[in-house]
Amino acid sequence: MTPHADTIALAQRLIRCPSRAGIDDYGPVLGVLEDWLAGRGHPGHGGLRGPVCGAARRGRAGLS
Repeated sequence: MTPHADTIALAQRLIRCPSRAGIDDYGPVLGVLEDWLAGRGHPGHGGLRGPVCGAARRGRAGLS
């Protein structure tokens, strides 16, 4: 898959995830990103879901 097609595939997967700020859980969207990064050899740093989602729910991630 070309880098261009790969990026489009990522965007399509993200668009399919429920992601209404303040309504939907951020876990599924961050899971898509974690999987995409891991599939390209980027090491995980304890996962994106825990710290980012917790901060976002408390209004500290600028996502309100």
